[in-house]
Amino acid sequence: MCIRDRYGKYGLVAIGQHIGDDAETRSLNNLKQHMDISGINYAVIQDPSHDNGYTQNTRYLPVFFLIDRQGHLRYQQVGGVNPALEETIITLLNETAGE
Repeated sequence: MCIRDRYGKYGLVAIGQHIGDDAETRSLNNLKQHMDISGINYAVIQDPSHDNGYTQNTRYLPVFFLIDRQGHLRYQQVGGVNPALEETIITLLNETAGE
């Protein structure tokens, strides 16, 4: 079960970022087709020029950003899901549970 499925009911919102390595994988139509085939049903930012990645100082994928409801970046992690990421998600969700 992915973290979006596990914590979405508590307010976690997932947004993906797609960069693409070449013209074929940067195609919006190909991205939409891949999302359909893969069952991706959350928003995905297409970033073929890497502008968003450079703004966030991301050099590696996958990367997770946890942004609170006020729009502040609270956590950034390169790599897959691990206990530190999940602990931070739970902490942030608990902070906003009464909102």
